[in-house]
Amino acid sequence: IGMGIFLTIYGTLVISGIDNILKPILIQGQTNIHPVLLFLAIFGGLKLWGPIGILAGPLLVALLLATLKIYKKDFR
Repeated sequence: IGMGIFLTIYGTLVISGIDNILKPILIQGQTNIHPVLLFLAIFGGLKLWGPIGILAGPLLVALLLATLKIYKKDFR
């Protein structure tokens, strides 16, 4: 029962806190990236590169999307 209470408190305070506080700070401004893709980029970068991946993952996805947009525009 103690672990269940701990997990509930941890999930409510820590995980929700990260989602509600850090997400708007890290993802400021207007992005044209779908939230699911952004979610996968953040956690994929975190898994691959550690803490620096929080920024590197979305940056690489944004660069990929910009490259695809330029390619599409030039080769229509």
